[in-house]
Amino acid sequence: GCVQPRAMSRILRAVATGATRLGGLLRPREFFGTTVRANDQAPAVYHIIIIGIVTAAIRLGVGPVPTVGGSPLTGAVVWIAITGLFIAPIALHLAAAVATVMLMMTAPKRAGISMTVQVWAYAATPVVLTAVDQPALTLIGLAAAASLTVIGTAEVHRLSIRRAVLAAGLPIAIVYGVGLGGFTTVMRLVG
Repeated sequence: GCVQPRAMSRILRAVATGATRLGGLLRPREFFGTTVRANDQAPAVYHIIIIGIVTAAIRLGVGPVPTVGGSPLTGAVVWIAITGLFIAPIALHLAAAVATVMLMMTAPKRAGISMTVQVWAYAATPVVLTAVDQPALTLIGLAAAASLTVIGTAEVHRLSIRRAVLAAGLPIAIVYGVGLGGFTTVMRLVG
């Protein structure tokens, strides 16, 4: 079926403000303080879908393209769609769920779950660098995403950086260290 006008306007809003978001991440405290709003996670989810699609497309551009039914084009479209529409949003919500549990233990007066989802979605922007499959770029992208996650958690939930590290550390280790290969990349570089 057709995309509903309201949903389409949200998608267009998320895409149209993408450049502003990326530029805003250069001033993360201000960015998270002004962009993340209670009960407004739809633009953040669209953002993570776009990040997933861009990352998958770059990965296909530098690596092997899977085939579906003998067609590399179909394989590429399927891979990009699965990554952007399913893997990225599911990973986002799982990370936010773990982060919320950690926040329950470290920040009794925290902001809502929707705001945690937004922090994780926008902070994940630098993971695009992992798509190139160069260890140094992977580490830079993951370190930047982890740093943005801590800063965003501190800003949105009104925590010290130390408490934000406690709240975000475990999900960062799971998502960026294990899921996106940060630990393996470190071992490749030092081993």
